[in-house]
Amino acid sequence: MTRHYCKDWLTKDELKLFIDTVDSKEHKLFFKMLYGMALRVSELLTIEVKNINLNEGVCKLLDTKTENFQICVIPEWLNEDIFGHIVDNNLKDDDRLFKFKNRTYAWELVKKYTKDAKIHKEFSTHTFRRSRALHLLNDGVPLEKVSKYLRHKSINTTMHYLKITVDDIKKELVKIGDWYDL
Repeated sequence: MTRHYCKDWLTKDELKLFIDTVDSKEHKLFFKMLYGMALRVSELLTIEVKNINLNEGVCKLLDTKTENFQICVIPEWLNEDIFGHIVDNNLKDDDRLFKFKNRTYAWELVKKYTKDAKIHKEFSTHTFRRSRALHLLNDGVPLEKVSKYLRHKSINTTMHYLKITVDDIKKELVKIGDWYDL
């Protein structure tokens, strides 16, 4: 199977429309976590309950490439939904948070809810991560913090990921009047 990464973004309105269209609490939480925590689908599908610390607002993610753990921030607005999901499904520490069959199933859910929401863009599970990064940047979060949030090893990766060019940076400098009479 060939990986297909969609390079499109969801606007905040499209994201809200998509989430509001999802009719399953479990699916809704899945997409909220993909977006809110800027997760890769493979990361989300491997999260075990024992790796979630809602009191601290963090989650340990297994990096499947290195077999090491990385720390991911859980936004406060997700805490109640995550806790409710764990309780409602009587999940134990060693249980995975989601029992989806595989990544393909998650991708099929994206297609279903995109169609239901009548969003006319082609996107994938990864679009939620990309959209979160772009929204954070547009809301004024500095690029280096967005990069850290995405767990990128280099800020250059984030710039490439978000398609930030030297021309984009020059335009921003012109906008703020980057001139100090030196």
